[in-house]
Amino acid sequence: SFDELKQILLELNPNPHNITDFATRDRIIQAIIVAKAQKPVENKIEIHSLNIGINPGREIVKKRIKERLEKRLNEGMIQEVESLLNKNISPARLIQLGLEYKFITEYLTGKISFEQMQNDLYKAICAFAKRQMTWFRKMEREGVKIFWLPEADFESAKEIIKSNYEFV
Repeated sequence: SFDELKQILLELNPNPHNITDFATRDRIIQAIIVAKAQKPVENKIEIHSLNIGINPGREIVKKRIKERLEKRLNEGMIQEVESLLNKNISPARLIQLGLEYKFITEYLTGKISFEQMQNDLYKAICAFAKRQMTWFRKMEREGVKIFWLPEADFESAKEIIKSNYEFV
């Protein structure tokens, strides 16, 4: 019943901050689901992972981003977006799909020039790469050990694994 659901929610969350959770039966059920998902899980499984990352340095990353972007543009990325627009996929939908689609769509619809598209896209990809590194630094601050390599080097990665992994 409505009252029983309300009681279940109050047991899970004795001090609810949102009174609209009690507005309808569906809202109460949704609030119960959220409250159960937020309850701490007992007997958590502790995961021991070995993390290896590649970080050649910011300038090299930016150079590679520029090269990869130019290559993708030269190999038909603009034509791909144009083809999607010709298949009646809305510009608004393409803009939601990712950085390349967003800026190329803006270029193809005349909102920005080719040069602006290329520059803005390059800056946006660099900013995304920077946010990725910020995420990894946050992981390290939280105690996750990451073994950084300056380049993709399978032999070095194997040595890290051999020296840090206990074979059972």
